[in-house]
This record gives sequence, C-alpha cells and structure tokens, in this order.
Amino acid sequence: MLLLASSLALSAPIDCLDAAGSPANDAAAAGLRWVARRRYDEAVPCFRIAVEDQPDQAAWANLGSALHDRSESLFRSGDTAGGMADVLESLHAIERATALGPTPPEAALLQSSNLAILGRSEEATELVREALSQTKAPRVRMALLQRLGRLSQVPYPEGPEAIAFDTAQRRGAEAIRPYIDSGWVDAKARAEVEQGIESLNQALALHPRSWSALWMLGKAHEALGETEQAHRSFERAYALHPSHPGLAIALAESSLHRDLFAAARISEGALRLFPEDPAVIASYQRVRTVAAALSAPPDELDRRASELPEPDESWVARHRAR
Repeated sequence: MLLLASSLALSAPIDCLDAAGSPANDAAAAGLRWVARRRYDEAVPCFRIAVEDQPDQAAWANLGSALHDRSESLFRSGDTAGGMADVLESLHAIERATALGPTPPEAALLQSSNLAILGRSEEATELVREALSQTKAPRVRMALLQRLGRLSQVPYPEGPEAIAFDTAQRRGAEAIRPYIDSGWVDAKARAEVEQGIESLNQALALHPRSWSALWMLGKAHEALGETEQAHRSFERAYALHPSHPGLAIALAESSLHRDLFAAARISEGALRLFPEDPAVIASYQRVRTVAAALSAPPDELDRRASELPEPDESWVARHRAR
C-alpha cells in the first residue's frame, strides 16, 4: 500500500467525515485507518471523497493504491469483473498522481502490477527499469528487482490464476522454509518438505517458467539430500533468470562436484553483477576453496573462467547502483 499522507492511530474515528478539519484531510485520514485494517471497501469511498475535494497527488496516489489492494481481494474471492474494474481505475488514479509530479518508486511497483494484469508487460517492465535507475535505496531496489524478475517470467499468470499460483507457491515456501540449508531433516520434517514439494509442483503446473518456484523446489530437494533433482531445478531456474544472485549461488554450489569451471563461471558472473553482496562474495570464496581442495589452482581457475563466454548480465547490469 502506497501511503503519501501521514499514518494515524488505529483507534481514531473511522467515518470518512467525522473530524473538524477539511473534508479532504478527514477522508484521507479515515481511508488510511481503513487500509490499516485491510478494509478496502470502506477505504476506497473515503479516498474518492478526498480526490473530489482536493485532487492533489497524495489523494490520487492513495486512491490508486487502495483500489489496487482491493482488486487483489476481489480476485481472491473469484470476482474477476470487479477486480479488473478496480485495476483500470487504479491505473488511471496513479497516472493522475504521476502527472502531478515525481512519485516514490513504490508507485512504479503498483502501476507495473496494474499494467501486467492488463497484458501490458512491456510497459510495466520499462516503468520498473526507469524506477530502478532513479533509486539507490537497497530495500526499494530489491523490491523493484523482484518485480522485474516476475515480469521476466513470461507469460506470468494474472488475475484468478495468479492468485492460485501465488497460494500454491506460498504454501510450498512455508512448508520448506524451516529446513532450507539445515543440513539434516528427521522423518517429521521430511513429510513437511515433501508436502512443500507437492505444493511447488502445483504452482509450476500453473506457471512452468517460474524461476522462484523452481528455486524453492531445488532447495526442497537439497534439504532431502536429493542432489540431482535439486541441481536440475537450479539449472532451470538460472536459465530463466541468470541475473539473480540467489539462483547463481545455488547453481554454482550445486555444480562444484559436477563441473568445477562452470561453477567458477557462474559465481564469477554473480560477483561482477553484485560485487558488494556478502552472500555472493562468500559463495565465490567457497568455489575457490573447493577448487584448491580438488587440486585446481585458483589462478588456473580464474584463467579458465575468464576464457569462458561472458555471463548474461541482462537488465541488472544496466541498472547496477552507481
């Protein structure tokens, strides 16, 4: 939820026009309180009053954000027509906010979601790329990179199908999360991880090109010691999104005892893209350590890796923090 107005205490009065201030301020304040309670049916009318009384950037942005959030609830309930209507109105509201001046990068996240639902993925991608070029805040950049990665998963399911995919993927993630990188699972844990694998396979049946579901599937197989299945999942995920540091780390480390120089190429490519990422640096150091243990001198490793083709840096390289 994009909030451009100040947040207020949840215990404050809720009616749209119940205070002594201006109608726009009263309605916006009430709308934000409704949003904090995830009561979007009540929030949207309040933000509409604010827009009618004072159509400034904050009013339009808050209306667009509330409509976007309500559309997700409608899609989940099966009301596709209502969800699409809210998406269209949200798109218009955020366009009005943007026309009134610079907006936070979070607005690009909302608008790109609206555009993708409407089948305008190319416009959504360009919008996120532009926002990436204008911000250096790590958390915001990560959210934008995740959105861009999602847009790269073409065709990405939208509307009701997206809800089913997200639900299955989230169920799988919740099942396997406690056991990722644990190194050991008991019988009870194995049953939970296997349930997670089943949910992730359901998600992949809806969206076979989801690198995120494939990555989690690989981590689940890895937790069970099923290294071949894990490696195949990491390979498929990396092929779909070769500029994601987590995917590069997973594939490089699963490749260590299969193809040492492929592991070197992948980890070196990740280091070029993310030279300050602690996880990427640590992974690269592990590859060098294993290379030394296997009697492959690090200098030779570096030389052989440098002779391989440059990694596909894709869009991330064009938007690296300057």
